[in-house]
Amino acid sequence: MSLVFQGDATALPDAADSTIDRIVDRMRASETARLQLRSYASGTADTAREARQRSLSRALALRERLTAFGIRSARVDVRALGVDEDAAGPPDRIDAVFLNE
Repeated sequence: MSLVFQGDATALPDAADSTIDRIVDRMRASETARLQLRSYASGTADTAREARQRSLSRALALRERLTAFGIRSARVDVRALGVDEDAAGPPDRIDAVFLNE
């Protein structure tokens, strides 16, 4: 599951609600499930530091939203990766990856 951001935005997009609901449902279904948030932000070699900071802000915003739904933050790992050098998806996104269920 992925959340896509517009430009430099760090606030969760309005369209994210349905994806967040699906994540919460899966986390509630298993008390042992762990989630990894792999967050990316567009940038260049010159702006890599800013991109990583932006990706961290985005991932923390999502983790905070999940905790508001009762998901313990210890079950959510954050990886602020900044610029996606493999370009496997949109440059400004968070990939929510379930590590075990």
